[in-house]
Amino acid sequence: MGSMSPLVPTYEVYTGNPFTVNDAYSATPPYTGYPYPNGARMQPGRAVYYTYQASSASTPYWVKLRYVRYNPTASVTFTANQLAPVYWIDINFQSVSGTSSEGAFGLNGIAGALLNTSVTAGNWCFIMVGGYCPNLISATSMAAGDLAYGNATAKTVTRVASGAAAPIQKVFYMALAAISSSVNAGLIMCEDVGPA
Repeated sequence: MGSMSPLVPTYEVYTGNPFTVNDAYSATPPYTGYPYPNGARMQPGRAVYYTYQASSASTPYWVKLRYVRYNPTASVTFTANQLAPVYWIDINFQSVSGTSSEGAFGLNGIAGALLNTSVTAGNWCFIMVGGYCPNLISATSMAAGDLAYGNATAKTVTRVASGAAAPIQKVFYMALAAISSSVNAGLIMCEDVGPA
């Protein structure tokens, strides 16, 4: 699986699926033969593009991911198939936490959606920072066109109704359908889906 752009290096998802990446962090050398430090299998913070086809979708979508370290101070237990927001905890944009209060930028530091909901704290994984995702954690009464942004409570988002005043924090996603079973299909808007 390679890049569609000459500006983005070819990468490999060693598990075959970015939703299952859980690369062990290694604090001391040797770094188990990987080309990057601390057990990372690719450059930390690197943006990559992935053609993603959800089981509920008839068409594959091009999404933007980043390879990061999930490194919270206080671990959060995520729920399978309910992708929650994570927040940048360093100014190099290489590490994230599930709690905004641990972030370097508070609620405005929303980084994207954590793909592996069972990632081990401290390990390397992927987050989705731009593009379509069918199972994003939702707020009550979300409808198509509503915006979701971060919340001080982990694993939650705040809703801004379509046409209402703009949110005061950075937008996480725009809902593409009404809430169903605690999730929304949405367009993640943490970063452009343009070049890395």
